Amino acid sequence: MSPDQLRQIFRRILSRVSADALPIAPPSEEPGELPTLCDGRHPAGIMRADFSELHGAGGYLARMAHFEAASVSAFTHLAEELDDLQAPLEYVERAKKAAREEVVHAHAVSALARKRGAVAPSPRLKPPPLRTLEEVATENAAEGCVREAFGALVGLYQSVHATAPDVRATMQLVADDEVSHAALSLELHHHFTSRLDGEARLRVEATRDRAMGEILRQAFAFEDAPWRDELGLPNADVLFDLAREFKLALADA
Repeated sequence: MSPDQLRQIFRRILSRVSADALPIAPPSEEPGELPTLCDGRHPAGIMRADFSELHGAGGYLARMAHFEAASVSAFTHLAEELDDLQAPLEYVERAKKAAREEVVHAHAVSALARKRGAVAPSPRLKPPPLRTLEEVATENAAEGCVREAFGALVGLYQSVHATAPDVRATMQLVADDEVSHAALSLELHHHFTSRLDGEARLRVEATRDRAMGEILRQAFAFEDAPWRDELGLPNADVLFDLAREFKLALADA
């Protein structure tokens, strides 16, 4: 699937959900730590960071920037593994390009966070050694085809709905790149599964299905925040609708 095809799918989802969704007033109190939704590809071997001092819109953006910075390592390592697995050179180069784009994302989102008084902690990583075809395919199925791809959809939503002009402009850049990264993941999924035997393919697809279920569970449990509109985040009901439509649209992609 090309990036343009995926963008068209996401635009159809957004038009349906945005038209049907009823706004819900955000709560007056700060919720617990909301999971960042559009924050790149999380690398294997990332170590848990201390986010306890990060609160509000600035804290959310700082956590997002933390993971965007970690995504640089994720795509760099993916490029190395693709080369080791003798994948087409096009995929290797696209992974390297994605790593460069994640550098830009990390700087841009960090600037948004600093403007709101928060500093993104640097990610600490212990990258794994080069992995087998099935191991790379399994991670790509969950992390690339589901979590990062759904994040790209949410990012597109933010790029339209954020009331803060600086957030809206940044999310337009970030989301457009993330759609391209998600399209790469979907292409890699087909490449990987074409090289795996039947049982391995079933295991990879099962991992992808579990990741889809986790997206729905996370969306169902999502809380609203008083600064949600500033960042353009969907409310809990809209997020669940986005997740449901995403699952339906990409179940066989």
